[in-house]
Amino acid sequence: MLSSHHEGESWGLEVIPETNSIMTIGDDNKIMEFNYKEKKFVRKGTISEKAQPKNQKKAKEVTASTLSSYPPNQQGRAVAYCK
Repeated sequence: MLSSHHEGESWGLEVIPETNSIMTIGDDNKIMEFNYKEKKFVRKGTISEKAQPKNQKKAKEVTASTLSSYPPNQQGRAVAYCK
């Protein structure tokens, strides 16, 4: 199974040695986990299901450089893991 961030850039990376995994997050409203030892995709989720309020500006007007069409509340720039 091939999985990757498909829109914008991948910004965050966290290594989780206990599970031989890495987590990535990007401007495409996705957070993903991959097992680097087995070279397998583990799972993915979304950053936010909530749409941006209508009174806010469009993503390209209020965020740093991005190719994403997702609003700011659905773009990820950093990820951290805590057990």
